[in-house]
Amino acid sequence: MLKKILLVSVLISGFIFLHYYNKHTILRYARMCEKIEVQQMAQKDINTYLKGENNTLSCRARIQKIAHDRLNMFYPSTTENIHTITTDAEENNFCLIDYIVPKAQALTK
Repeated sequence: MLKKILLVSVLISGFIFLHYYNKHTILRYARMCEKIEVQQMAQKDINTYLKGENNTLSCRARIQKIAHDRLNMFYPSTTENIHTITTDAEENNFCLIDYIVPKAQALTK
């Protein structure tokens, strides 16, 4: 009889221990997931900021200003040197722009 009571008490205490251990593990993983979500949102914010900065740095006006200041090049006022290429397979638009000057004008410089 004593063995049965001891066995039942060990089983009950084992189940209680495993229950709380499992609950603690679940809480730990939930906290880790929340931390990862916060880090992901922070990285998205940083990525959005850097994309904006990249667009600002690679804009046409900035390239024109740098080329004019450092290379003494000028830009025609017409947009005949801008060509847009579209691909139907992936539905992407690419814009090929001759920013500096046409080849004939570059050769005469």
